Amino acid sequence: MNDKPEHLSWEEAVVWLRNQPERQQLVIDGYYDDPVMAAAERYRQSSEWQEIAQLLQGRAGMALDIGAGRGIASFALAKEGFEVTALEPDPSAIVGAGAVLHHMSDLDIACSEMFRVLRPGGLLIAIREHVISRERDLNAFLAAHPLHHLYGGEYAYRLDCYVRALKAAGFDRLQVLPPLKSPINLFPYTINSLREAVLDKVAQKIPGRPLWRMMLGSDRVFRSLLSVAERFDHRPGRLYSFVAHKAAS
Repeated sequence: MNDKPEHLSWEEAVVWLRNQPERQQLVIDGYYDDPVMAAAERYRQSSEWQEIAQLLQGRAGMALDIGAGRGIASFALAKEGFEVTALEPDPSAIVGAGAVLHHMSDLDIACSEMFRVLRPGGLLIAIREHVISRERDLNAFLAAHPLHHLYGGEYAYRLDCYVRALKAAGFDRLQVLPPLKSPINLFPYTINSLREAVLDKVAQKIPGRPLWRMMLGSDRVFRSLLSVAERFDHRPGRLYSFVAHKAAS
């Protein structure tokens, strides 16, 4: 069961992942577990979705979920009162993969098309996009991805490439959500689970877990520390999200 097959489809890669007992937490974190409605409801209750819901506050009407996958986000959008169209090029009932920004072979065309179909005054939210600092980091980032070695469908761009493509498409009021400053980008962690992971690491090196817990217990303090830590984040790839507006007229 632990042999790693090569050259699978995206669906086959996720099925392989689901059959690895030691990787079940990753399956759950990625909302690939069944029943799908339970996974969708868990996502709707997550801190990630709560942050997205804040960005959507005061908005209503139609929503286009590009790269809808299993419909997890579509379900959450519908529960918020949106009329949702789910767009997913992968016909699998288990997964979908091919339509988020970092999967696009031509980022400029993808952003231009999304701008074109968005109504005036509309909002584009691109979540958990793969960002590399330098082109030479790409191979190291892809090697660390849990499924890329199976189906080869992942990619990543530099941050300036995303920003340039979105602005060139016509979007304005572009907001960039960095890796450690938004719950959306902490996947597979939440603020609380990341805090526990940091506590474990610190306590292993410097005894005094109750003291460290007291010091890191405040969300404000912990988020401030994450902002500082971001300056020293030298991973080959990170997750960013983008919020872009289309002018009303």
